[in-house]
Amino acid sequence: MRKRFLTVIGWVCLSLSVHAGNFRISGTAEIEAGEMVLCVERVGGQDTIARAPLVEGRFEMEGTIAQPEVAVIGVNGYSGGFVFLLDDEKPYEMDLRKDGFRIEGGKLQSVYADYMEMVGEMNGEIQALKQEKAGAEEARHFRTVSELDAKIKKLQAESQKKLDAVLDKYSGTLFSTYVMSQLAMTSGNVAYMQQVYDGLPKEAREMEPAKLLLKRIADLTSLQIGQVAPDFVLPDTAGNEVRLSDIQGKIKLIDFWASWCGPCRMENPNMVSLYRDFKDKGLAIVSVSLDTKKAAWLRAIAEDGLPWTHVSSLKGAACEVVKRYEVVEVPFIWVLDGNNRILAKQLRGKELRAFVENYLNNNQ
Repeated sequence: MRKRFLTVIGWVCLSLSVHAGNFRISGTAEIEAGEMVLCVERVGGQDTIARAPLVEGRFEMEGTIAQPEVAVIGVNGYSGGFVFLLDDEKPYEMDLRKDGFRIEGGKLQSVYADYMEMVGEMNGEIQALKQEKAGAEEARHFRTVSELDAKIKKLQAESQKKLDAVLDKYSGTLFSTYVMSQLAMTSGNVAYMQQVYDGLPKEAREMEPAKLLLKRIADLTSLQIGQVAPDFVLPDTAGNEVRLSDIQGKIKLIDFWASWCGPCRMENPNMVSLYRDFKDKGLAIVSVSLDTKKAAWLRAIAEDGLPWTHVSSLKGAACEVVKRYEVVEVPFIWVLDGNNRILAKQLRGKELRAFVENYLNNNQ
């Protein structure tokens, strides 16, 4: 089972023989001066494997790799980058610009480019039909809408078949493993991710994209209701380290919030009332702030009168705890039992109060 190709956003890479070797890259960039950095993403995190000065828009870099890598090249200090397959087959020549880029070299770079061009063309054709359908719907031309809907479904099926053929041709390679793993992770569906991983050939599971997929499955599984919540350590308002597992309570709330978050500040009176009514019965709260400025964080705590434990890395959304708990919006509240087992998540207001009251009444 494969997800629709329309969810393939990003770049892909292709498989090469595994052996140590030297690589060489030269090229131009839109920025005149700076430092080019070459990184690879692994389960343990991102590694920078080469650097080179950018002088008058040109750069050259060399290095050694143990095996082909999915690499990202970009300018230090600037967000984003260009993803490509790094190997030692042929030197690379690059022209890197925001409105278009060219990367030549390696062994199968042209196959990679052809595949992505195919995805782009198919997406464009389907999007054009969808826009035409939207116009017909607005004009209430329902027969035309039905006909266009049939065309869209037919084109999607035909396009998917063509893309599947490419994936099948390279089955078991880094290319296919990467694409399938990315599709699975993009879905956010743990069951589908596991299905994709289980369907990978044995050799493919040793590749980095499959390892990243397996880690993603493990991370998401650990956040399911009934699982023990990931422990963490963050500094409190005084700079002292606080560990989640050290916080005592029959029921615990992890409240992700920020001083700049309007809905969070509106929810705070409910949280204060909840804490006041149930703290002596076993309720504990630890608030994890997504603030980046300590003064604003402390001021909001004081203004809203929040008397429980507060912690923050002051790194905003870049905080590892925020990322580990898959927090993409605030407020976001996790409900745990005394042993840090996840009971519920994303409860607020009256629904949260009813859950806490019911749990404490039944767990005296």
